[in-house]
Amino acid sequence: MSGSKWARVLKTEEKGPDVNIAAWMLIDAVKERPDLAVLVSNDSDLETPVRFVREHFKIPVLLLPPVSRPGRNVSQTLTAAASATKASPPGVATQATAFCAGMSTD
Repeated sequence: MSGSKWARVLKTEEKGPDVNIAAWMLIDAVKERPDLAVLVSNDSDLETPVRFVREHFKIPVLLLPPVSRPGRNVSQTLTAAASATKASPPGVATQATAFCAGMSTD
């Protein structure tokens, strides 16, 4: 093989957080049986766990998609899986992240 081949990366994505969110959503559904699950996300990869929690555990899921840029669309797949969707106020994702960072995992 002659020469090096390079690819230019146009967009990088972090895939760990959506797996963690899905796992904790399912763990909470099994162990805690909350009256309501609230998801601050617009990641359509979370459609399956949202639908599973809602349908299997009969726990309503409120979706608060952080749409920070004008013209950015809310995931229709995620909206269809959730029990209800409400536009999140500006800064809610940052506030939720800060809140969760301060929580204990005990």
